[in-house]
Amino acid sequence: MIVPFPKERALHYSASVEATTFGLLVARDEARGEHTLQSSKPSPFIALFREAVSASLIPSSYVEFIEGEEGPYQEGEALRELLELEYLYADGEIAVVNKEPALLSVPGRGEEKSESVTTRFKRHFPVTLANPAVHRLDYDTSGLMVLAFTQNALSKLSLQFSKRGVYKRYVALLEGTLKQEEGETQLAFRYNPNNKPCQIYDPILGKWGQTRWRKIGEEKYQDRGVTRVELFPLTGRTHQLRLHTSHPKGIGLPIVGDRLYGDGREAPRLMLHATTLGFKHPSTGEYLEFQAPEMF
Repeated sequence: MIVPFPKERALHYSASVEATTFGLLVARDEARGEHTLQSSKPSPFIALFREAVSASLIPSSYVEFIEGEEGPYQEGEALRELLELEYLYADGEIAVVNKEPALLSVPGRGEEKSESVTTRFKRHFPVTLANPAVHRLDYDTSGLMVLAFTQNALSKLSLQFSKRGVYKRYVALLEGTLKQEEGETQLAFRYNPNNKPCQIYDPILGKWGQTRWRKIGEEKYQDRGVTRVELFPLTGRTHQLRLHTSHPKGIGLPIVGDRLYGDGREAPRLMLHATTLGFKHPSTGEYLEFQAPEMF
């Protein structure tokens, strides 16, 4: 179950709730004073979150009360309305989610490509921004993404990304054995109109990307040798990590399951996951770092 907000503070207030209460949310004001918001409707989290945000409060803790045979009890993890996305954090300005593989970051063209992280996010919350995604992950890539509730948050976070002020760590499985222990790859690529949606190496017209990498270890995957690596992209070019690992001028080993730059053989997904994301909060300036370990 997903627990975007720890329930300990909400449980502190739970003894005073009425028997008809289904949910209790604790939120803080700018002076860090605590406020409680209660609901008598089932699955109330989204409504309580919106109420807090509209009052310029920052949600910090949440608990649900479910009626059982022995009376009401605290569940806290039953955020059924949020199961479309795994939220690691949310306040009145930003949200951090753990994107599943085979899901677009933003909607594509056509009804069949409308489902995405941002469309689900906007279903959950009254986001007025046309595109709240601060950055994107490939359709096949899983892991951490940050989204913005406000234009101020979007602008300030986008600036951090453009100035390389964001810490990003990925983990991938590469086909074969990598002899080097660590290194750095700098290659230029551009869109290939003859082979959509692939990129092609072009040191003249392409955009340069930079990735640092380190070998974690060698292991077996479906009876073949693979190498687990951590990747640190210093730029954010399209398909950058997939290209920098697969191209002969880079690491020279494609990511397991890569159907664009490898053979995609015998793998249920692309084995690439954004495990760590660190940045400064757009309002407070506090450095925040989130972790979502790879599930492969």
